[in-house]
Amino acid sequence: MLYRVAVLSLCLTALSAYAGTTPKAAAADYPAHTRLDTLAIGAEYTVHSFSGDHTTFIADDYLVVEVALYPDKGECVTVEPNDFSLRINGKRQMLAQAPEFVAPSLQNTDWQQPAPQAEDPDHPSPAQALLRAALPQGEVPNPVSGFLFFPYHGKTKSIRELELHYDGPAGKATIPLREAVISRTPERETLVPLRPGLR
Repeated sequence: MLYRVAVLSLCLTALSAYAGTTPKAAAADYPAHTRLDTLAIGAEYTVHSFSGDHTTFIADDYLVVEVALYPDKGECVTVEPNDFSLRINGKRQMLAQAPEFVAPSLQNTDWQQPAPQAEDPDHPSPAQALLRAALPQGEVPNPVSGFLFFPYHGKTKSIRELELHYDGPAGKATIPLREAVISRTPERETLVPLRPGLR
C-alpha cells in the first residue's frame, strides 16, 4: 500500500504544466481507440481545430488529434508527445510538435480582440489556450487527455488514410483515424470514407 502511494506521488509530481482536456469516461468513447496490456488509448482527429476555454482555434499548418490515455489501476504511464506519430496514406510519417512551436500559426475563430498582455482566464490568447489544452507530459497514474499537433502543409482532402502510431513505454499500437476503401463501378472508382463526418 505504501509502495502504491509512493508511486502515485511520484507520478503526480512529474506531471508537466500543460493542463490538457477533460478525458471522457473511457477510451471506447472516442471515435478511435485501442488497448495495450496496461494502457488504453482513445483518439479523435479534429483536422486543424482544437478547443480550449469555450473557444475554437485553428492551426492551419497542423493536423490536430485529441488523445486520451487510460493507465490501468495501480499503473503509472509516462506521456511524451514524441511517443506519437501520424502516418498519411500509408507513407508519410510525422512526429508531434511541441506546443510552444505551434502558437504562431494559430487563428482564433471566435474571439477577435487583440491578445492581452497578461493572462486573462476569460479571454485567453491562442498561445495560452494551446498550452492549457495540450496533452500533458510526464508520468501519470490517472486518465489524461489533450491535443497533439502534427506539422502538415498539404490539402486535407488528399488524406485518404490516417493512422496514429504510439511507440512508448506501454508498448506499440496503430490507431486508424481515417480509413477508406475503393468502391469500383463499371464507370469509375470512388473513394468512400468509412468514418463519415471527417474532412
